[in-house]
Amino acid sequence: MATSTQRYTDAWGLLEPGSIIAQLDNVWRQQRLSLSTKLRICTSLVQSVVLYGSETWTMRKVDSDRIQSFHMQAPRRILGIRWYDKVYPTQ
Repeated sequence: MATSTQRYTDAWGLLEPGSIIAQLDNVWRQQRLSLSTKLRICTSLVQSVVLYGSETWTMRKVDSDRIQSFHMQAPRRILGIRWYDKVYPTQ
């Protein structure tokens, strides 16, 4: 019988934020959609799936780090910014 930690870990693997964002790559590449529309899609579809059931989790540092990583990864994916791209601050 699986422990609650194993069930939680398995569920997080199924809801891996990177894979959910990747499944919507064709949406992110659409030039007809505005940035605000893409961000609303991300908020309504992706974040709701990733955070589903989170109110019942015991929040650990690892969980917090994963959620924070997702919140930084999603807009970069939508904007098409790769990890090796240099992004200069605007003044």
